[in-house]
Amino acid sequence: MLAARPRLVDMARATSLEPMPMEFERDLRAARDFRDLGNGLGYTGNPGGASVAIGRRLASRYARAYGDLVLEHLAGKDVWDRLTVRPLFT
Repeated sequence: MLAARPRLVDMARATSLEPMPMEFERDLRAARDFRDLGNGLGYTGNPGGASVAIGRRLASRYARAYGDLVLEHLAGKDVWDRLTVRPLFT
């Protein structure tokens, strides 16, 4: 959200939130669904350490990664196994 609409983010509130570190693969594999991750407040990581610059870097990284998947899909390649998180919850 900081990358797209920083004025909508209450950074005072974000800095008051307790960090919820997560080992991405281990915790995703242990979860039954996304509600099992973090503390139930809808976030993981450290919201107080967030910044516009970090948000833009992450958005750019994921846009490149998913853009590449879309191009591969349009070229006729099967990319479904790289799009779904379902195996992590089975």
